[in-house]
Amino acid sequence: MENKPLPNPGAKPSNETTQGLSQESEWKVVLNKIQAWLGTTKKISDQLDEFFNPSILILVLGVIAICLKAYSTILNAIDDIPLAASIFEVIGTLWLTRFSITRLLRKQDRQEFFSEANRRWRNFVDP
Repeated sequence: MENKPLPNPGAKPSNETTQGLSQESEWKVVLNKIQAWLGTTKKISDQLDEFFNPSILILVLGVIAICLKAYSTILNAIDDIPLAASIFEVIGTLWLTRFSITRLLRKQDRQEFFSEANRRWRNFVDP
C-alpha cells in the first residue's frame, strides 16, 4: 500500500493539477457543445449505447455501402461520356463568375454575404 499525502486546503494547486483541471473542464465544454448540437439532454453515453445496437449499426453500414456504390457508379458513368469533365469545368467556372458578380462585386452585397456566412458559422459553433 502506498502512502499518499493528504491534500492541504490552504495550499495552492500545482501546475500539474491546474493543467489536469483545465483539460477536464475543456472536455466538459466539448461534451456540452455536442449535446447542444444534438438537441437533447440525454447523456452521450446513453445515445452511443442506443446507436451501437448491432442491428442498427449493420443497417447503417449497409446504407452507407449502397450510397457509396451508387455514387461511384454515377461518377464512372459520367467519366465514360466524352468531354463531360470539360463541360462540368465550364459550368463551374460560369457559376463562380455569376456568384462573384451577384454577391461579391458591390461592397454592400459583399458585406451582406460575409455577415450571413459569419452568422451561420456562429450558429454552428455556439448553440
